[in-house]
Order: sequence, then structure tokens, then C-alpha cells
Amino acid sequence: IKTNSIGDTLWTRIGDDTQGLHNDGFQTVDNGYIRFLSDTILKYDEFGNILWGKKGYMHAHSGIQTTDNGFVSVGHVPQNKVNNNKIADAFYSIYKTDSLGDSLWMKVIGNSINGIEGSASSVDQTNDGGYITVGTKHSPTQDIWLIKFDSLGDSLWSKSFNFDSAYCKGSFVQQTTDGGYIISGRGSNNGCTQLVLLKTFSDGNIEWVKMYPDNGCIVDAP
Repeated sequence: IKTNSIGDTLWTRIGDDTQGLHNDGFQTVDNGYIRFLSDTILKYDEFGNILWGKKGYMHAHSGIQTTDNGFVSVGHVPQNKVNNNKIADAFYSIYKTDSLGDSLWMKVIGNSINGIEGSASSVDQTNDGGYITVGTKHSPTQDIWLIKFDSLGDSLWSKSFNFDSAYCKGSFVQQTTDGGYIISGRGSNNGCTQLVLLKTFSDGNIEWVKMYPDNGCIVDAP
């Protein structure tokens, strides 16, 4: 649905997509729109007409348009197997395309020996042309997982964080004006949740952490 500035509908388009719960979308520099819908990337013109659809080769959770007018999406590759034996439920992944949605590269972070599992939730292009991503490491512990990539998708460093919680999840990341990173997420333990706001230096080391509420918790819904 496209609305004007006061919420009145300008046009509506109904698709036949029924893929997954994870999806993201935004307006592109040409005034059209992009959607990352499970394993498909859909590009629309400014009136909501589909221009193209491309397979993304992973389950995308979110994405951005890059400075070269291409797209980067992050998410996970599901149910990885070696010799038909499952080694992980999901591997943390990042996928780069050109402006037409054609694949340039995809990188998958995980270990086929010990089956380190994870999923990426958010990505931002950094001032050096690379990418910062955040998500969740699912094993061996449940941690916020921050990974820095260069412009070709090679991993430069990786940091994981857990703040006395049985389960921590990274939801959003953005580079700050000082070259560091701001991360939001959550920590859960025994049915109790705290929201997490985390600031790091440019190397991913913690500058400060805030938990909300700082003296209690939000009780999770059943």
C-alpha cells in the first residue's frame, strides 16, 4: 500500500507471495521500491508495478541500497548439511547484488566442523565501503553477534556479546559519526526480557552498554 503524507491510500498492489515471515523493504534512489522477501528480491517502480524479481539464495531478514545503487541483504542459509548430515539449523549470511538484483557475491559465516549457527538481522554500509552486520549466534551460546566485512564480503573481525542472559539477540546496527557502532537487541532469561543498547568502538570492542529497564525486566508474553 502506498499512502500520501497524511495516510490516504494512493495505490494498492496485491501479490501472490506467501514466503516466510522475514521481510524488509524501502524506497530506492529512483523513487521505486525494493522488497527482500524470504529468498526473493522484488523491485517495483514508483507506482508499485514489479520491474523484476530475483532469487537471493538465502532467507533475507533485512537489506540496504549501497552507494553503487546495488543491494546488500543479510539473513541466514537454512539447514546446512555435510554428507546429508545436518550440521546447523542456519548459517549467518550476507548477499550482494548489482542494481538489477544479479548476484555479485554471497558469504556464509559458520563452521562445517562444529556447526556454529547464526542469523544476521541488520546491515549498514560503513564509511570505508565495507559492511557492518549484527544478528544472533545460536550456538554454542545465544549471543549478539557483530561482524565487520570489507567491500568484497570478506570477514575482517567478529565479536559476540552476552549480558548474563540465557538468550541474547542483535536486532539493529548502524555506524555512528565517530566510526563506532550502535546496536540494539534484547536479552531474555527465565521469561524475563531486557532491551539492550550497545555502543562499540570501530574495532567492535564495547564502549558502553545500557539495559532497559535497568533494575527489572519486561515480562515476555506467553
